[in-house]
Amino acid sequence: MGCVANEVEVMVEAALWLRIKERTKIMNNIDTAKSYIKSVQTGDMATFGNLFAVEFSWHQPGNNRFSGTKNGMSELGPMLGGMMKASGGSFA
Repeated sequence: MGCVANEVEVMVEAALWLRIKERTKIMNNIDTAKSYIKSVQTGDMATFGNLFAVEFSWHQPGNNRFSGTKNGMSELGPMLGGMMKASGGSFA
């Protein structure tokens, strides 16, 4: 009986650990999104750039001059700059 109880205890601990890990991941995603928004709002391009992997693809929805897939910061940066210019800095 003790062996089964130990196995159950280990499984419960593993399940709790996975829930904590998943919650941490969600919080990290929320923190990343907040950092992204703040960096765009304040023009903090150093922080903005550090939020992205070296190689990435950004899929901009819609059917306009900004739409389409942008690969890497060399394509994303000019698109976002164009959006800022077109919107007078508001993205609206």
